Amino acid sequence: ARYVYVLVPGLLSGLSPGYFRQAVDRLRHLGLDARYLAVDSSTSACTHKNAERLRLALGNVHLGTGGQKLVIIAHSKGVLDTSQALLRYPELRGMVHAFVSLQAPFGGAAIADDICQGNSAAAELLERLLGRVDSDINSLRDMTYRRRREVIASGHSYLLTM
Repeated sequence: ARYVYVLVPGLLSGLSPGYFRQAVDRLRHLGLDARYLAVDSSTSACTHKNAERLRLALGNVHLGTGGQKLVIIAHSKGVLDTSQALLRYPELRGMVHAFVSLQAPFGGAAIADDICQGNSAAAELLERLLGRVDSDINSLRDMTYRRRREVIASGHSYLLTM
């Protein structure tokens, strides 16, 4: 295979055992080297922590394949985590051929605002649910409109030249 296709999940993907399974299977059926990269998709995993985890995981995939270039396909919060990793760790950029963003909340997500502000019945329900799985809403804060505006205003461009 010319490239290694690495799929990076979004928020709460661990609760869905079939998440990205069809995509990985289809890519493999096409003869491509496709891998699901299990990162911490819990709500307690903030973007900065996942960026560090991705730095290590992507580096390991790159080294483990003899230095093949990576095509990263990320979904939802996985896009934010991957973008942060590519911004914070420029050494990763040389390992990456392409970065595909699927449904990224670059500008923020309404549900994150609702939940983090506690303004809805959904917020109450989710907080109770998260308490049962020993988690919290830290990573949702990374997806609020306010936090995304701060990141964008800080001058970090998501249009990277690799």
